[in-house]
Amino acid sequence: MQKYCDNQAGIFFDLKRILNFSFDNFIRTTDDHHIIAAREFWHRCKKNGDIYKKIYKVKYCVGCELEKTESDLEDGKCPIHPNLILEIIEEENYFFRFSKFQKPLLALYKKKSGFCHS
Repeated sequence: MQKYCDNQAGIFFDLKRILNFSFDNFIRTTDDHHIIAAREFWHRCKKNGDIYKKIYKVKYCVGCELEKTESDLEDGKCPIHPNLILEIIEEENYFFRFSKFQKPLLALYKKKSGFCHS
């Protein structure tokens, strides 16, 4: 796996030259300083109640290999693979409590209209 990741990182790093990009710091998730920072972020979020575990169910199309929402479906079926039965997948995952930050973020976006671009 590390060899594969090293190869992929090399490809992305080569894009810098090919596309004439510049950046201050090329970060890999396997870099020691990234691992330390990610762990610290996780611990702070957990300590502050910003992350939580929850079981959720989702409809999944095997043909698309994607989760599907009701708005993705036509007559309860995947429009691309209508002959396949959607699977119901139930799993436990961690979630980030965005609702806690909704009001401060909306205030920031209003105050600094150019902060977030679509």
